[in-house]
Amino acid sequence: MEGNAQDDVITYEDVVTNILRYTNITDFKQIDRMTIYQYSLLMEATRLKQLDEVERLHLLAFKIQVAKNTKKVGDKIIPAFSSFEDFFDRKFIETGVSSKALDIDEDELDIYKMLSKR
Repeated sequence: MEGNAQDDVITYEDVVTNILRYTNITDFKQIDRMTIYQYSLLMEATRLKQLDEVERLHLLAFKIQVAKNTKKVGDKIIPAFSSFEDFFDRKFIETGVSSKALDIDEDELDIYKMLSKR
């Protein structure tokens, strides 16, 4: 259901699972002492760290693309993307992160990591 208040409810299990999954915190006593504000900051920082990782992977992909993906314009050979910002718009994505709408799932992040190992 859209707009249902229950969709926005986060349980204790959700909080613990998110902390264990996305951070290096594994001490349940530390998790139990965490305030809602601290949890919110921790998850915001986690989303921004993911964005940093995705940006690094995009930068690597961009550098590979510049080396490989060119087009001929007249007598000149130029890259398909003229700048990194044309390839990866961090400000646009970061706006989504700030509003808690990072649209990068774990599978996509794993694919970028695998590609970066080549």
